[in-house]
Amino acid sequence: MSKQQPIQFINPEVPGYVGFANLPNQVHQKSVKKGFEFTLMLVGEWGLGKSTLINSLFLTDLHPERIIPGAAEKIERTVQIEAMNKDQILLEKEAELRRMQEMIARMQAQLQLQMQGGDADGGVHGHHV
Repeated sequence: MSKQQPIQFINPEVPGYVGFANLPNQVHQKSVKKGFEFTLMLVGEWGLGKSTLINSLFLTDLHPERIIPGAAEKIERTVQIEAMNKDQILLEKEAELRRMQEMIARMQAQLQLQMQGGDADGGVHGHHV
């Protein structure tokens, strides 16, 4: 009987090894030498640290020239002040006075109807106070 020599397995980590087991290492080495591009999408609300995460992962500053606005600049203006002359103010006050007079007249009419036993809708409830 002839003695068979034991099968020797070559370590995939050994440089120069070619085979399926070493394919990921070969692809990695090739990519590092050649360079590669990829697309990364990171989504989230403002101020949660998305740029900080990317800067940390890739040891870079994603937006070096970016100026972060202060609190006063972030607040949207909700009130606008307009200069008005006295004629404009008078016209607005007159219109407001007319609206109030109309409202008072409607309320007085409703009160009279209720005092007579009806209501503003024309119905009669028959309630006596």
